[in-house]
Amino acid sequence: MERKLLQVYWYFLRMVNSEPSKIRKAGSLVELRRLEVATLEREITNDLALSMSEIETLLNQLVEVDRISIERKDGLIKVRFRKLALPRSTDSSVGDDEREYGDYWFDDFRIDYLQYVETNLSKKSLDNAKRVMKLFCNFIEKKKLAQIQPSDGEDYKQMRKSQKVHVSDATINMDIRTLKAAFKFAVNTGKLREHPFQSVKLIRCPRKQMATFAQSEFNHLISLVREPWLVDIVKFDVNTGLRRGEIMNLKWQDVDLANKRMIIQSSEGYQVKHGKYRNVPLNKEALAIVSSQRRVAEWVFTTNEGKRFRDEFVSKKFKDYIRICKLSEELHFHSLRATFATWAISAGMSIYAVRTILGHASVKTTEPYAAYEMDALQEAVEKIAIFVEQGEREFKAPMKLVSEEAS
Repeated sequence: MERKLLQVYWYFLRMVNSEPSKIRKAGSLVELRRLEVATLEREITNDLALSMSEIETLLNQLVEVDRISIERKDGLIKVRFRKLALPRSTDSSVGDDEREYGDYWFDDFRIDYLQYVETNLSKKSLDNAKRVMKLFCNFIEKKKLAQIQPSDGEDYKQMRKSQKVHVSDATINMDIRTLKAAFKFAVNTGKLREHPFQSVKLIRCPRKQMATFAQSEFNHLISLVREPWLVDIVKFDVNTGLRRGEIMNLKWQDVDLANKRMIIQSSEGYQVKHGKYRNVPLNKEALAIVSSQRRVAEWVFTTNEGKRFRDEFVSKKFKDYIRICKLSEELHFHSLRATFATWAISAGMSIYAVRTILGHASVKTTEPYAAYEMDALQEAVEKIAIFVEQGEREFKAPMKLVSEEAS
């Protein structure tokens, strides 16, 4: 590094604190994380005897070589170190060793990862990430990111299984998948050299058939729903297979009535699962439902005042009717999506076409939804019985002839 660049680098480096700290600015305390320092613009210009424009140029050079990240606000310069150049040993012939910023505490990494999830993924993903990261952070206690091993994953699974309050294997698997995604982010962003949970396996769970509505159950439920807006949403879902959030956030700009299709995509305030964009066709029923909606807001399904329905409110209202009908407790709003898949496949649609409409990355994800109705299965196996009976009649005739000749 050139002299001035080193001068700026060491200016901030000498203020580094190994633990989180604070700095007072205009009577207020500014929180700083580990390896994060801050100073006022007037102080750094006085201390270094350089103009602010020179300092900004030098700081940007340090950012470009991935040494630091900077944040400026109201005359405060906040610097966060990504890599520290520290001597490996007292032997000068060995040279310098760059210690990765991934060698910081897991607590610090948790903050970084949650910021990433909040920016790029859905609120539901953020809530789940907060829950899992807090659980894992408490489990490993004070530990550095680079010290986490595959054994920590196995121990975490055992800890969750042994808790007094029962935790299902499916929930534990969700935790592990969330942690794997977090460590993948750490590797991709240079905070970690190797993925510590790459070899950690999910708990083997028996594949559970998705709860779906029989046609008679669905008709009975619809006949009892008093709110017209809920009838529209429920019928629309069973005809399109959309996720609850996709329906509640569907906008008029994404609906093409002329070509009988709609675009499912992320928008400001809503993130489609995995951020996937897809086209979904509208059948006659779905098209009629959309066409009947009043255009009082940017969303298709709204209250009379033009407000978007809250996801939880719709789910709870729907669950109330399931209980009124005394249907299975396993049925809920998401069961409409599974019912769409079941009815579509029963009607002859290929599982690959259903996968595309549902927006699944793999057909394996679609398979649990593809539970054929028992009536359809009964009809199929009866065809086998008819075939066997015909075969038996054809088979007995020659045996009778042989018997007669023998006598």
